Amino acid sequence: MLSSFCLKREKVEQLLLEPTINHAIVCDDLKKFYPGRDGNPGKFAVRELFLAVPRGECFGMLGPNGAGKTSFISMMIGLTKPTSGAAYVQGLDIRTHMDAIYTSMGVCPQHDLLWESLTGREHLLFYGRLKNLKGSALTQ
Repeated sequence: MLSSFCLKREKVEQLLLEPTINHAIVCDDLKKFYPGRDGNPGKFAVRELFLAVPRGECFGMLGPNGAGKTSFISMMIGLTKPTSGAAYVQGLDIRTHMDAIYTSMGVCPQHDLLWESLTGREHLLFYGRLKNLKGSALTQ
């Protein structure tokens, strides 16, 4: 449940001062604003998100259309940049360290990303290579 992970600003800021990384994800006042177009006003898709997900926890985000779920995930996986605020994955800043973050994260998209022409093993090898796995780490 999202509310169990949402925290007050003071708690998130205290977590950011900790020398050890106890949280997989920390968001500190994360915002995403999309400017208006064609005479329509701009819109905050994500507004003042304070979030901390402990390591090893399973996290799911639920909400109605337009609640900001896709915008949040898009920022966390590097598809879009936050308008302001900060977010960290395994202690790494999404604004400056996405290359390192990619090696430790996975995303399960809504739509299947499988090809009919590949076997199950070929899919595993393909995605393993995307994560820079090599040698025995790739073939285990």
